[in-house]
Amino acid sequence: MRILHRGSVVLVAFALAACDHTLTTTPGDRVPANQIITDAATANAALNGAYDAMQSGSYYGLDLEMLGDLPSDNGQWGGTYQFLGDIAANRITSDNPEVTAMWTAIYRQIDRDNVILTRVPQVTAIDTATTREVTGEAYFLRALAYSNLVKFWGAVPMPLVPV
Repeated sequence: MRILHRGSVVLVAFALAACDHTLTTTPGDRVPANQIITDAATANAALNGAYDAMQSGSYYGLDLEMLGDLPSDNGQWGGTYQFLGDIAANRITSDNPEVTAMWTAIYRQIDRDNVILTRVPQVTAIDTATTREVTGEAYFLRALAYSNLVKFWGAVPMPLVPV
């Protein structure tokens, strides 16, 4: 009983001696817009992030190939997800989750490219060769994304600035 009493006293003492102010932290996954790209290293990191967006399962990771092949003779649907069966039978509705996910993934890609194309030329700490290389690759990635959008949907919105 004494051990329980002493343990309670020690626990209360630790609780009272703990922090005397509110714990505040800054989010580790957010960066202010003016600090996104500040030098060649962050420009290349942003470009890597733009390439990384292409790995999404809703883009080149799966859906781009699947949604292109299912309605053709190149693919065959044989499963339980009816939204994929609708694609295979060319009965695609506007609320199809795979179509919506691919649309969203492509526009996320475009937004990453637009951030690079807007910020990199403004940063004076990046040499001209790196600026040209990074922006050239971002222009290519954005053009590829627009090409994929037009291939699937025809006339689409073309934002040229970051959201």
